[in-house]
Parts: sequence; C-alpha cells; structure tokens
Amino acid sequence: VPVVFNVWDDDGLVDAVTTTVRVAKMPTERQKARKVAVAILSASCTNSLFQDQLRKRLVDAGFTNYLAVGSHSGYSASSVCEPERHAPHDGYGGFGWGDFLTRYTMTVDEINNEQAEAERDQLVHLFGAKIPEGQEWRRALLRSPLVRRDGTNKVVDVQAWFDKINNGKAPDYVFITLGGNGIATIRPERIDEAIARQMASATSLLRILRVAAPEMKIVVTSAFGGSILQDGWGKNYGALTSAFVGNRNRIRYDREIEKLVAAMKDPNILYMTASLNVDPVGAYPHGKHANALHSTAEGGQQFGDALASWLIHDIETMSE
Repeated sequence: VPVVFNVWDDDGLVDAVTTTVRVAKMPTERQKARKVAVAILSASCTNSLFQDQLRKRLVDAGFTNYLAVGSHSGYSASSVCEPERHAPHDGYGGFGWGDFLTRYTMTVDEINNEQAEAERDQLVHLFGAKIPEGQEWRRALLRSPLVRRDGTNKVVDVQAWFDKINNGKAPDYVFITLGGNGIATIRPERIDEAIARQMASATSLLRILRVAAPEMKIVVTSAFGGSILQDGWGKNYGALTSAFVGNRNRIRYDREIEKLVAAMKDPNILYMTASLNVDPVGAYPHGKHANALHSTAEGGQQFGDALASWLIHDIETMSE
C-alpha cells in the first residue's frame, strides 16, 4: 500500500516522502516448520528484551523450529546463557561495530580491579560519565564473541562463534542492531569523524561475516531509536548532547548505514528500518528514571515486533 507523507507550513508544501506499507502473508505450514536459526549482534538495547519479543512472536505464529542462538541471554550485562528464560544474543553495553572486531577479555572474574578502575576513571574524566564502582562496571569490559587470542594477538574468528552458538553452522539470519554507541552523544563538530569511523568498522565486520558465511542473511537495522524529550538526555548524558542533536545524529547514522548496505550490492546483506515502530515518547522512561537511549520493556516489544514482521515476511517469500 503506497503512503505519502506531506509536510506543510503557512507558505505551503515543504516536503513530501513516499513509502510503501507491506502486509505480509502468513507463511505456509511447511514454511513455518522450517528450522530458522537467528543470531543478534547488539548492545545495551537488549536490556529492553526485544530479542525475547522477536522469539515470542515467531513461536506464537507457529514457527515451531525457530531457534535463537547466541553466547549469552537476558540483559546486556549478563554473561550467562539461559535460553529457557531469555532468547540468546551477543553484545554488551557500550558495544559498537568496532568492538565486535577488537574487544577481548575473558570473564568478569578475570578482569582485575586495577584494569576495571582505570577504564572507569578514563570514561569519567573524558566524558563525565557516571560509572558505578566495582563488579558492576566490569561487565562492560567483556570480550567480543567473534574474537579469540592467538598468542599475544587478537584474532577475529567467526567460525569459532558458530561452533559455540549453533554447533558449527552459520545461523540463517543475523540481525545487527547497533548505531547508538559512538553516535548519539557526539557533538556536531565531531559527527563526520564519528560516522566515518562507524562506517569503516561496519564495512569490515560485514565483509568478515560474509566471507565466513556466504549464504547467511545479514540484516542491518536502523539504530534502536531515542526519546525526543530532553529529560532523559540531560539526566543521563549531561552536557554531552541534547534531544535534538542526539536524534539528528541517529538519523544521520541511519542514512549512512543504509547507503553503505546498498553500495555493497549483496542480496543477502539487507537494511531494515525498525526504529519507526518505537514510540519516541511513551516507550522511554520519564521522571526520576528518565533515559533517552534505553527504552522500557514496551519499547523492546515494539522493536521486537518490527523485527518479527520483517522476518515472517522474508520467510514467506522463500520457496518451499
């Protein structure tokens, strides 16, 4: 169904955008019975448990062989995998594209206090971030699931990740839901540099994933979103940015990552806009616990619904 959005002011039409709303048909029983393994590379937006909503929607729709795969489950700080409680996924709070290629430590118990406090002090000094002391902060230093040690070197080893999460097989799909970290709180004079850095890391990771799994569908989503109200920005991110700048940065990222995916001309590397389904006011906490980048569970359900709709439609288009 074609839809046209018109923007008017007192002088007349300012701009118009046309889009298409697609209503997916429900897949056949044979398609729903197909085994579908889905991985997610993400960051702290997993705290909204959108990955649980994605699994719930597919299971409720009759996809009896839907399999969520990943190294851990639950909130982004979790280092355990309990698939019976939460859908597995990968990525921790603060992760961006580059972290999946470079970050390496083993577990929270193997990170000494000196190392944890050094990085904490650096972030506090550079960004004025309010970082808790002790064990809770160590979780952000956990390693990328794609990186292993080879002597003193860090090596990106996607096959080892497949071995761990899906018995050596590549998942059928991997959703990559990044874009907030390293973008949202960047000042205007630094946004070009930040975008270029993100795009370079995104290009590298997408190419590495494609070489490791030529048939796997890689779905790059728009950034999770962000509140359009100022309270969540000021309380959590101080003078770093504002609601206007933060959301402008996010939109800039979305446009650039969409162009990057299109330029790769790979039919199995796809871009989808998921954040339009997230209420930019009602899906974010207000008042004492206001936060502009970390949605409520309601926001997670909305984001998960968008991913589920896309996935059901994609499966429906496959031949039986």
